[in-house]
Amino acid sequence: MARDPLRALDTIIGLGVDQLLTSGQRATAEEGMQLIKQLVDRADNRLTVMAGAGINGLNVRRIVQATQVREVHASASVPRMPEIATGEARFGNHSRVTSVQRVRELIAAMS
Repeated sequence: MARDPLRALDTIIGLGVDQLLTSGQRATAEEGMQLIKQLVDRADNRLTVMAGAGINGLNVRRIVQATQVREVHASASVPRMPEIATGEARFGNHSRVTSVQRVRELIAAMS
């Protein structure tokens, strides 16, 4: 988060950063598309703006088209079933794992 994200972008470019992962200062990249597009335009190929947060097979194409990002970050994850033997179910430790199906959906949406 930055008070002035466009100015902050100029600063990080000046520091030599070559990639910025952002949700456009919103909970999801879809909600932050307007700012992401502004960042892409302002970066003008001086760094790569990567959209991330809530990217999935249903919205990736819309986000890429609206923002003109060339890269996205997605966990493509699903909840992992806790292993009873480890006691995770008892303690509520529910982790997530990358889903091959979700990755395929992302790739198909962009094909």
